[in-house]
Amino acid sequence: MKTEQKPEPVDLGAEIEMLRGAISRLYQRTECLDDVDELTRALGALGLSATRLAGLLRVQKLLGGSNADSVAATISQAISETMQEMGIKL
Repeated sequence: MKTEQKPEPVDLGAEIEMLRGAISRLYQRTECLDDVDELTRALGALGLSATRLAGLLRVQKLLGGSNADSVAATISQAISETMQEMGIKL
C-alpha cells in the first residue's frame, strides 16, 4: 500500500531566481544569433519567460513575500482553534 506523501512547500524565491537565471542564459545565447527566424523564436521565448517571471513576482507580492509561511501558519492555527471550540474532530 502506498503512503500518501505531502508535497514539499515551494520556495517561490528560489523559483524566481531560477527563472531569472534561465532568462539571463537565454539572452546571452541570443547575442550570437544572426538568423532572423532564430532571433524571432528567441525573442518569443524571452517574452514568454518575462511574462512568467512577472506572474511569479505578482504572486510573491500577494503572498507577502517571505511572510507567507507565517500567514499560513496563523490561518491554520485559527482554523484548528475554531474547530476545537466547535467540537469538530478530524
